[in-house]
Amino acid sequence: ENQQNATMQQLQEKLREAQAQAEQVAAVAADADALRARLKDAEGERAAAQNQAMCEQGHHEQLSREVRDLKASVRELESARRRAGELAAQVETLTSRLTASDARETALVTECEAAQRCINEVQAQLDASRERERELDKAAQEGTKHW
Repeated sequence: ENQQNATMQQLQEKLREAQAQAEQVAAVAADADALRARLKDAEGERAAAQNQAMCEQGHHEQLSREVRDLKASVRELESARRRAGELAAQVETLTSRLTASDARETALVTECEAAQRCINEVQAQLDASRERERELDKAAQEGTKHW
């Protein structure tokens, strides 16, 4: 009976140790489950961060392309502005030349009108002279008739 009591006590002690170990195993298992859950959350966060980084990189690349395109547009506009300035200078030069040409044309028209008036006067004098010549010829013919 003593031996049975001692064996029983040993078994109860071993049972308590086994229960304590089972509680420790259960606690470790619970910690492992918690760690697995945290790992899963961390992996989800990493994937989300990776996706965000890829989106930001794509957006950055798009912005870079837009900046390059805008810079090219600015260069084209600056070139067009320089060309417009050159064309404006040419227009000013041509306008000055046209104004000078108009002035020369006006002077030539004035000279031509004066020359036409001279021609008209000479023509009138020539007509008058021919008329006088005819009168003199007529008078001379009449004078020879009387002689």
